[in-house]
Amino acid sequence: MLALTLVVGCGSAEKKNSDEEKTSGNAVEGNTSETVVEEKAPVLTLTTSNDVEVDAYGCCEIIGYTLENPKSDVELIVDANADWILASVSDGIISYDVNPNMGSNPRVATITVTYGTERFDVNVTQSTIYHNGHMFVDLGLSVKWATCNVGASQPSDYGYYYSWGDTSTKSNYKYGKCSTWEKSIDDIACTDRDAALVNWGGDWRMPTKAEFDELLSQCIWTWTTQNGRSGYMVTSKTNGNNIFLPAAGNRLDSRCNYEDLYGVYWCSTPDSEDTRRAYELIFDPSSQYMQSFDRYFGLSVRPVIE
Repeated sequence: MLALTLVVGCGSAEKKNSDEEKTSGNAVEGNTSETVVEEKAPVLTLTTSNDVEVDAYGCCEIIGYTLENPKSDVELIVDANADWILASVSDGIISYDVNPNMGSNPRVATITVTYGTERFDVNVTQSTIYHNGHMFVDLGLSVKWATCNVGASQPSDYGYYYSWGDTSTKSNYKYGKCSTWEKSIDDIACTDRDAALVNWGGDWRMPTKAEFDELLSQCIWTWTTQNGRSGYMVTSKTNGNNIFLPAAGNRLDSRCNYEDLYGVYWCSTPDSEDTRRAYELIFDPSSQYMQSFDRYFGLSVRPVIE
């Protein structure tokens, strides 16, 4: 009985060992399957906003992104759906060049970034440097300034002359002869007395005294000539953009006085203490300042837009 017991026990031990070996073998096989590394899919993430606004003057920008699990056989592809944007990839950097917008309206294009099955769209909206058919410049100030005077076709042209509060020109600018003479009138910007609004339409208007003060303090004024006519190149201290203000003189009776020597521009702000006067910007080769002036004189008008 003892020997049988030992034999049985021995046999049981062998069976147990055999089972353990099988179990161990299964465990090894299981471990082998668990160590197989699954191939991870690429993950493309843009760090740039999906909606981008650029100014009308054109620019070169970079699209930021991160790429996880890149593959050697997959190419990063960038494309734009408009001919005014050139999108490209160089040394892993996505960039795009935007041409200046010379049209009268803002425009929108889409840049598509693709990597394998990953795809993102970046919508680019570009503003315009035209409004209602007239060009403006962003000087980084509270308003944008037109590049030309009312009645002018290019920046160096003098344009038309207006009495303060009148919206049409005349052959004679005589003492006291204007529609606002000795009338108590508030600021005429955006009213039917605004020569810029009436003649150019849209959202154009005459600048206020405060906006001319800003132009004086926030820009560098350089006396120069453009197309043979003297005036000031007014350059923004903020962004370096500029406008040219020709020295167009003024009109009194039927004469044009001080051409190429003085520039005199109406603003929309009246002199609250004298119903015969309103504020003007006046300049000569050595100075620029604001003053109150008789409303019947014919002066230049340089429009602004917000």
